[in-house]
Amino acid sequence: GLSSITPGTLSIPHLSPSTVLPIPLLRSAEFVYGVMLCRLTVLNPYWSKAMGGHLFEVLMIAIVVAVLCLASSVQSKALFTVAIGILIVQLAGGYGLVTAALSSKPLLLLGGASYALYLLQGPMRAICDQYVPHPFDRFLSPIVTIAGAIAMFLYWEQPCRRLLLSAYRRVAYR
Repeated sequence: GLSSITPGTLSIPHLSPSTVLPIPLLRSAEFVYGVMLCRLTVLNPYWSKAMGGHLFEVLMIAIVVAVLCLASSVQSKALFTVAIGILIVQLAGGYGLVTAALSSKPLLLLGGASYALYLLQGPMRAICDQYVPHPFDRFLSPIVTIAGAIAMFLYWEQPCRRLLLSAYRRVAYR
């Protein structure tokens, strides 16, 4: 029935039961929620500070984890969107324990390398599956992927970014 369809998709029954068509318009509620939270945070930073702090951030993370673990229907999983939005507003305040942990140098480096991590996860998993005996491949794959992503970020992405910005500045400021 309708409850088994993923939000933001449309099932196409005459093709096959597993064929779904993504329809971004059906995700507009999440988009509007994000815009509202952004406006609230930017226009009135007091909200982030009032909702933030050590205890409230940890409590909201516990709620997010509980919803992810306990939700069984699509409707109950939608609570994750609400909870994670509130957590983002809390983190925007910038002074809680979780904010401090996420602002640490190692996590900032990992955040910078996140696109490289996204790009490398499939190939690195395949390489580990092929050359590392099971079950060690499952342990080594994430380590190799993270190390490779950080190396790609530091030694390819950052130098390319600096080169492009330098070239842009030479052209833009003539």
